[in-house]
Amino acid sequence: GISALVPVLIRCAGALNLNLDALTLKLKDDGDTIGSMYATQYAHAQLLETTLQTCYHLLQGLQQAGLLQYRHTELLHALLLLADRLNSSLVGMNPALTGSNPEFRLLWRHCLVLTCKVFRTWVQSFPLVSGGQLLQPLFRHMRVLPWHFVPGLLLLATCGTLDSLLPSVPHSFELVPGKGVEDEQTLQSQPLLMPVSTRGGGLGSVVLKALNADREQGSEDRMKVRGQFWASESVDQDWDIPEQACVQPLPSGVRDSLVNSLGRSAQTSGVAIALNLVGRVNGRRERLCMSDVSEMAALVSQCALTSDPLLHLTTVRVLEKLTHVGIPVLEAVLRLGEVALKGTSIKGGSSGSTSTGLSGDDPLQGLDGGDSVRGGAERDARDRRAVARILMLLTRFGGRGPKARRALTEHKAESLCQSVLAHNPATLPPMTVTHAIRMLTLMYCSGPHDDAGATKDEPMSVPKFRMISKALSFLINRTQEEGHLAGPAAMAAALDLLLRLNSARGMCLNLLFSTSEEAAEGAPQGSPIPVSVSCAFRLATCSQRLGRELNAADERWDNTPRGSEAEVEAEEALQAWLHVGELLVNLCQTVLPICPTAAVFLAVVLPGGLPSEAVTEEILKGVFKELFTVLQKITGRTARAETVPLRAAAFLGNLRALQGQLLDTRLGPPPATLPKEELIPPRYLGFSSGFVGNGMSHARNDDAGATPVAGNTDEVLEEIVSLFDEASELEMDADWNLVADLDAADAPADGSRQDWEFDGAAHRRKRKEALEKAEAERRAKRQKQMSQLVRVERDERPSRGMRRSSDEPSRGSAESKMPRKASSSS
Repeated sequence: GISALVPVLIRCAGALNLNLDALTLKLKDDGDTIGSMYATQYAHAQLLETTLQTCYHLLQGLQQAGLLQYRHTELLHALLLLADRLNSSLVGMNPALTGSNPEFRLLWRHCLVLTCKVFRTWVQSFPLVSGGQLLQPLFRHMRVLPWHFVPGLLLLATCGTLDSLLPSVPHSFELVPGKGVEDEQTLQSQPLLMPVSTRGGGLGSVVLKALNADREQGSEDRMKVRGQFWASESVDQDWDIPEQACVQPLPSGVRDSLVNSLGRSAQTSGVAIALNLVGRVNGRRERLCMSDVSEMAALVSQCALTSDPLLHLTTVRVLEKLTHVGIPVLEAVLRLGEVALKGTSIKGGSSGSTSTGLSGDDPLQGLDGGDSVRGGAERDARDRRAVARILMLLTRFGGRGPKARRALTEHKAESLCQSVLAHNPATLPPMTVTHAIRMLTLMYCSGPHDDAGATKDEPMSVPKFRMISKALSFLINRTQEEGHLAGPAAMAAALDLLLRLNSARGMCLNLLFSTSEEAAEGAPQGSPIPVSVSCAFRLATCSQRLGRELNAADERWDNTPRGSEAEVEAEEALQAWLHVGELLVNLCQTVLPICPTAAVFLAVVLPGGLPSEAVTEEILKGVFKELFTVLQKITGRTARAETVPLRAAAFLGNLRALQGQLLDTRLGPPPATLPKEELIPPRYLGFSSGFVGNGMSHARNDDAGATPVAGNTDEVLEEIVSLFDEASELEMDADWNLVADLDAADAPADGSRQDWEFDGAAHRRKRKEALEKAEAERRAKRQKQMSQLVRVERDERPSRGMRRSSDEPSRGSAESKMPRKASSSS
């Protein structure tokens, strides 16, 4: 059976591992090592592919045989090991790491797909025990080491629905600060360190509460009230509680079919009792505790700040799955974005305590006296990039489906976007504001929030959209004196969102006029409502700046040498501003037919707002006058290129059509009343098929909440293929590379780094200073030793001379006392 296949899986996992140290040593002795290693890995990948397919069909057969659970620890560990090894070299993203053969890369990726496919089949075939037997070991495995994050989250993202873990009664998950309040109706995790900023964390707990647990207390079925979640791991009194009430992992009244068959016979009843005891012991060990869920929420929140493209995209998919089952991870991610943007308040100027907790309050509240602020986009470059990455993650999350967009709306993600719009653009990466606007577009202008085609929500809030329109208007009308100007991408995104908001007549009239809520609520249908002109958005300064930018971009394009890179860049810049102008004209063409009179439209496009005098034809012809001159000049550049002049000519034609439409509009003062039916806002705003911005994907037709079939695993292949394709595109994205720099080696801003935090630059500087100090001390000691040697030699020279002079007479006297040798003559 499967037990015979586990050693094969482990052998293949060992062969696929890249031991770079051993490879380096072998390359010195044998030049054919690379070829032999490649052939070995290719052969083991083929063996692994066949083995995983066999495991997949065996698990399907066990499910079809009627088994309610299948426990195999060695197989689970082998799958986790395979996921780690297959994600370690990332052949699907970077072909240069492990061979350049496309067949080998395809085989490697197919093995990864089959690994996720086997795990998904296992989870969905035995859903009643998947929480404790499969997901609990997965959660504990992925949190051990950082390189387990991607494979673990990938298995979780492709394992199918998690609805079998949830209680059948109404329930809710909450993220509470500190230890929380223990209650008989709640399941609470142990207090864990949850990330609350880019530089620290705070104690928090995840709590599961059954909303009508009082009515279910007498029920013997624990899974109905608690699901597959448990409060703690060590509860001694569980042995005294009846099996069906607490310990048995299966629902009340449901037992394993093998135990039931053995219990019918007197000869095998002892075996049934023994197996039942084994199941009871394993049931205590195989529990999905709330602490595991809390650590998973903390891990996903931490991964929201990652700079790794594959981990970033995998986190998006896991965030969607956890949000669907109600685990409040999205709330923690939004709080991280707020704190990274505004900073953390340090009470009393000390780094030991922060006022940023898990209560959901303003990160900067309570700043008085000696309190100070650490971090934030204005003070730390790491936080600037973190804000941009979180917005890119939330934008991709909103593009996953209608329920993801509803989750963003329910968690009030627009507050983070409005904070970004109100922030100084000079202290943020260039595309941060653009991503915030695209996120607002996804939340409110992407159609209904359910798959049925009609939303169950109340009509859209007029004050909220007036506030958003005013923020967008301030962004596109900002002058040089007021601060950093928005770029063409941000202005295009803002005008596109205004165009969508004004596409419905009811919402457009509410953005052009203001009325009292009391008069509108109490009035019957068909009655007139008193209104006054109060435009939530204006376009006067925007059109003037557009004319200046088009003129400057045209001159820059005309002055660049032909065929050079500078010409290409100048042409792209000119086309970007032409796109802004096209959106501006489309917005005006949408708003003008809804305006009751021309005076209301002039209040939007004229610098002074609503004209005080009577509207004349000369005033109407002066609208957007600054754009006509520059567009006529651009249309004459046919000698340089054809695309830009043709686009400018189409823009000029639409502008003239708008002017003619304005001349045909009814003159006169704005109306004092409007029918109540025209002021009713729509329930939702439609989704344009042409809107797929940078960092966004088409909304999926399916949803994470759909109940899958255990054998339907085609989604795994589609999900992994799309994941690697998006990762390759994200690696080449200039906006992502701008905000995905490594943070550990960055030089910190003054006063922004805390004492306990690792600082690579400071560590290298201290090490250099220590080495220089040691070298200086060694040189000084050496010089001192040399001077002592010189002094000793200088003192020893006279004494050696005196000893030499005193030794010479003694030698002479000794020679005189010796007898002389007789001569030969005598």
